[in-house]
Amino acid sequence: SDNILFSNNEYCYIKSLKTQAPPLKWKAHDGLVLCSDWCLVSEHIVTGGEDCKFKLWDRYGRSLCISISCDFPISSVAWSPDGQCFVVGSQNILRLCDKAGWPHSLEKLTSGSLLSLCWFDDSTQLVAGSGTGQVIHAQIVGRTLVHLLAPSKAEANS
Repeated sequence: SDNILFSNNEYCYIKSLKTQAPPLKWKAHDGLVLCSDWCLVSEHIVTGGEDCKFKLWDRYGRSLCISISCDFPISSVAWSPDGQCFVVGSQNILRLCDKAGWPHSLEKLTSGSLLSLCWFDDSTQLVAGSGTGQVIHAQIVGRTLVHLLAPSKAEANS
């Protein structure tokens, strides 16, 4: 892409790498934007905020979906490589949503805040890393997250 997405405080920006035009700017959350991901397939953007909501945007910053308020801030979001769904991480929660933002699965964990999410290339599995050092492996079956392995501490010297 010829653009980059970044955030500062409660705002998101899309900056062109080819022109000197000012970046597109919009207020994304009531509080800090903590995470974001831009889908290469649909060009939709998902953001998570300190306001305990995740939001879906088009590439022009127009709102497509706003979640209900969750119990804790949204600490991570990630689109699947095929663009059909995304996951949202929070304190002890991993949520699977379809590309329109509708939640399909909620996995309750005991791992603390999920800070990093990474999909397998085929969009059927993902790995999540938590602030406590635990790693969670999950698989998508239908439209449901299936937690495969009990969380374990990541090896410090691996």
